[in-house]
Amino acid sequence: QPAAVENMIKAGCFDFTNMSRSELTLLANDLLSNWESKNESSLQRSFFSVKQGKSKESEWTLEEKLRYEKEVLGVYVSDHPLNAWSGLFKEKATLSSEQLKETAEKEPGRIVVMGGIVNSVRKRFNRKGGIYLVLAMEDLGGQYEVMVWDTLAEEMLKKAKANEVWFLKGCVKPGRDERSPSVWASAFKRFSPDGTLLDQSNA
Repeated sequence: QPAAVENMIKAGCFDFTNMSRSELTLLANDLLSNWESKNESSLQRSFFSVKQGKSKESEWTLEEKLRYEKEVLGVYVSDHPLNAWSGLFKEKATLSSEQLKETAEKEPGRIVVMGGIVNSVRKRFNRKGGIYLVLAMEDLGGQYEVMVWDTLAEEMLKKAKANEVWFLKGCVKPGRDERSPSVWASAFKRFSPDGTLLDQSNA
């Protein structure tokens, strides 16, 4: 199965070959697509170009590798994409995902600053037809949920994208009906790893 082989490559199962994952993907696709037809020309060309270091297929960036690992395995293996922002987390974040549950129980309503990578952006509608967003975010401690309302939701719907790193200011809310606690956001900021402000939005 081509998809199964590609997923194994994305997960790093063939890293022992010392070939890049992008080159392995190219080679595997050629092999599998030409297996039945016995058309070896495409396979041979890609094989020898890879072995001679002349492949036109550039290696995936670390960000791409991590994204594929998370897509296939559900976890990051080679590194964590937030490690580059670790200094900013220490400087700006006042709460981590690991502390959210206890804070929601003991200090509901507390205003906090959190950060994380956006795993998904889900658009929802309230009873009046207005939109709100549910962001699945992840910091170095785990995953948590962010609710975004009203005009801020409309703005962030245009801005927030999966795999981007954002910091947010918001209010801690306890969970209801067996749901985990969440943070209701009032402002967002996006930085580069060196701390340069790239974008911001306020309620």
